[in-house]
Amino acid sequence: MFEPEELLESLNRVIATFPESVVERGINRNWCHFLFLLKELAPFWRQLPEAAQVCDIGAGAAVVPLVLAHLGFRVNLIDQWSEYERGFDNQMGTADDFYARFRQFGANFHSCDLLTERVPLADESQDLVSAFAVLEHLPRPRILLDEMWRLLKPGGFAVVTVPNGANLRNRIGLLLGQSPHPDHWEIFYSHTFFGHYREPTARELREIFEHVGYEIQVFRTSNSSQTNTIRANGKWSRGWKPTSFRQLIRGLYLLVVAVRPSLRYDLLVVGRKPMNDGVRKFC
Repeated sequence: MFEPEELLESLNRVIATFPESVVERGINRNWCHFLFLLKELAPFWRQLPEAAQVCDIGAGAAVVPLVLAHLGFRVNLIDQWSEYERGFDNQMGTADDFYARFRQFGANFHSCDLLTERVPLADESQDLVSAFAVLEHLPRPRILLDEMWRLLKPGGFAVVTVPNGANLRNRIGLLLGQSPHPDHWEIFYSHTFFGHYREPTARELREIFEHVGYEIQVFRTSNSSQTNTIRANGKWSRGWKPTSFRQLIRGLYLLVVAVRPSLRYDLLVVGRKPMNDGVRKFC
């Protein structure tokens, strides 16, 4: 069940529903990261019961969750989708396009402001809850952690990805007197800020999950989201290609982080909620 070929076929089925302009801008930019997530998470998907309930918070375009919907899981998608209004020209497309795709794959979706509302799903109703690149976008990330714990059944899996605050790019930037934050101050102080408030380090993320009460199943570092090739006009090609001096520098960067995992850009943690959740310490 869920062999690599089957997962790749499902991923391609999902991607085939995106407009070509979005594929060239957003999908190709994240292609290697999608493959990384499929590879690392497949062992946990295999442990879920048939027609398991899966919730993805901060779903956005929901590429990976829609793969799960295609595989037969009952998928619930949570987001406000504010940054996907047409005026923002998001590289992954528009909210209206997302909603049509969610219906096509049979995924349930709920608009929810996580900072002021509870996710409209019952306590301990989900077999797996994920938040891909969400934690760093919240001024109060504790709220997300609480909701993930509330939604998970005992024995269920929590999956989180975040950028590594101690990645090589940030360290070099600090040495050069630059801010380690990816968003320019003008964006951070704007009225429509959707960027990163804080990126945890690998050590911090591990400690957070342990402090909440999860039993850590997997902890991985990766540079999959950086393994891509930028082209003209905001378009991307899949994988690294030596097409420019900038790409050669990126290639050197990828070589360095290949031998120093702590310097990689992406962090992935999978935690299991204990069958007896009385061990929880996060308060």
